[in-house]
Amino acid sequence: MKFSYNWLKSLYPKIKSPEKAAELLTFHAFQVESVEKIVDDAKLDIAILPNRIADASGHIGVARELAVINGEELRMPLPIFREDAKTAAKDLVKVSIKTKNASARYSARVLSNVKIGASPAWMQSRLKVCGLRPINVVVDVTNYAMLETGQPLHAFDYDRLRGGTKNSKEIIVRAAKKGEVLETLGDDSQKIKLEPSDIVIADAKGAIALAGIKGGKGSEIHAGTTRIVLESANFNRVFIRRTSRRIGLRTDASVRFLHGISPELTIDALDRAAELLQKLAGATIFKGIVDAYPQKQSPAAIPFSVLRASALLGIKISPASAMAILKRLGCAVKKRGKEIFQVIPPPYRRDLSIEEDLVEEVGRITGYGQIAPSMPVLRGGVPKKSERQIFEDAIKDRLVGFGFTESHLSSFIGEKALALFGIRTAGLYELQNPTSPETSFLIHLPALQYLRSIAENLRNFDRVKIFGVSRGFLKTSKGPKEWRSLFLGLAERGKDGREEFYALKGTLDSLMESFGVSDYWYDDALTENMKWAHPYRAASIKLGDKSLGIIGELSHSIQEALKSKARIVMAEFNVETLLGAIEAEKEFRPIAKFPAVVRDIALIVPEEARIQEVENVLWSAAPKFLADTDLFDYYEGGGLAKGKKSLAFHLIFQSDERTLTDAEVNREFDKIMKAVQAKGWGVR
Repeated sequence: MKFSYNWLKSLYPKIKSPEKAAELLTFHAFQVESVEKIVDDAKLDIAILPNRIADASGHIGVARELAVINGEELRMPLPIFREDAKTAAKDLVKVSIKTKNASARYSARVLSNVKIGASPAWMQSRLKVCGLRPINVVVDVTNYAMLETGQPLHAFDYDRLRGGTKNSKEIIVRAAKKGEVLETLGDDSQKIKLEPSDIVIADAKGAIALAGIKGGKGSEIHAGTTRIVLESANFNRVFIRRTSRRIGLRTDASVRFLHGISPELTIDALDRAAELLQKLAGATIFKGIVDAYPQKQSPAAIPFSVLRASALLGIKISPASAMAILKRLGCAVKKRGKEIFQVIPPPYRRDLSIEEDLVEEVGRITGYGQIAPSMPVLRGGVPKKSERQIFEDAIKDRLVGFGFTESHLSSFIGEKALALFGIRTAGLYELQNPTSPETSFLIHLPALQYLRSIAENLRNFDRVKIFGVSRGFLKTSKGPKEWRSLFLGLAERGKDGREEFYALKGTLDSLMESFGVSDYWYDDALTENMKWAHPYRAASIKLGDKSLGIIGELSHSIQEALKSKARIVMAEFNVETLLGAIEAEKEFRPIAKFPAVVRDIALIVPEEARIQEVENVLWSAAPKFLADTDLFDYYEGGGLAKGKKSLAFHLIFQSDERTLTDAEVNREFDKIMKAVQAKGWGVR
């Protein structure tokens, strides 16, 4: 933003030079991009931080910063003007805010006997330095008051307001009507077709200005204007941002409203403009202000600890110094304990909301150069990994070996993405200040992001095999509950889904086998929370009655919503639950003194038979020398009778006392064969 040095010096005369002002601001407040000499003035191009535009976009705000840095407090004199006590402004104009939340405050004054002409040379000079073109005394005064206070203003020709009577008009703040058209002022005038999401200033007949952005033709100031309505309002930045983006129009006023200026500024700016118009245009100011202020806003008190400030800044801050700085910044400060203050920020400092904000203010005014440089403390050694970290690393190594690619995706998601899966936002945690609408919520089901990623990758690749370990956040009555998810996804163009489903199932079997988990089973009875899945290709993965995870093909409707070019099959586990199951399978065995003998057996069993049930039969038949069983193949499909599946086991025979002979192993194996045949199961 551009600022006039002469203007700043008139507000705070102790500024020594443009260069000195630039130095102080750069080291304590804002980066000064350049200082340019212009005739008898100098232009300072200052990069006002986004969170400070609300209070420092005007010359008063920057002058205040310079005064505070110099150890003083800027005190502005109140505007001085005379009011015509015979006529009250409220009798001449009425203000109505018809759309809720459109305007936090709308203040107006009525002036008459205004002589339209050029503004004085000193005012024109300052406006030009700041990049504005002088037009006439009324328009120039509204622009001047905005550049001085940071509060945008606008002037309407009172006699051009439609409706009412000659001496009774109404100004309305409302949502635009669909199809309503407004022609804007200026050399870049355009006819804008309005939408109901736009906020307008209207008279009894229609829109006369686009609120917070641009005035409209018809009610503008002209050579014959004698009576004006001077507007100083505060508009909702959400509406301003939406309209400004839609129509591609960004103005000095809209920039200020976008950053949430304080409603308390309206009267100061209005009175300053009225004072100037009386001095420069001979205006008569009617008594009082028409002020629509539905809900007054007051800053909240913030606790401030001097000890905490010292700890955060790394230097000793004295209570007296901290209190002095905060008071110079315009804060109300009360002592509440030993080195503890209660601080109420001034209304214009909308960026001060937590203790750390106040600590930063004390630090920057004190000067960051006061902080002695020191090297960070580095602690040697590598931290020991937890059991979960070791487990996750082992999972990743195995899945990479199976041909999968690890993917890291965001833990945030937007309403639009959730809608693809038919999920509402009611049960999710919403961010207060998301970087974009697509990152508004903490994700509760990480699989959603991976499924979207697979669909997007299928646009460029014929086959996608990804996995990821990520976090989900569940909303509970006791607060957020974080859980770790292991996701596997598989998709290939041209496949019908069945082949991919069994391919992923084979991967899961190999993964479980590699960790020694054998008594898990697939429950294909779909539950209420599996509506996302294909009705015939989905199952819960269980250990006993405990669910470890899910596997399934996405339903047709969701794949259509994702615009996927192939059928997507996925599996998801709760990492903690899976780790618990693997830990339960661990057992200590001393190193055997005698060799083991391994025999393989492949059984044809009913489809509903559980692995645990089959293993129980094997163990009960040969308890003497059978040391272990290991499921190494699980097959369903072609070549088997309907309703059957194949389970193949390694049978490990071993004795703690001697080396087993072939005859002994054969006897034990025959017992197992008889037990299997007694159950009516077949052997392949």
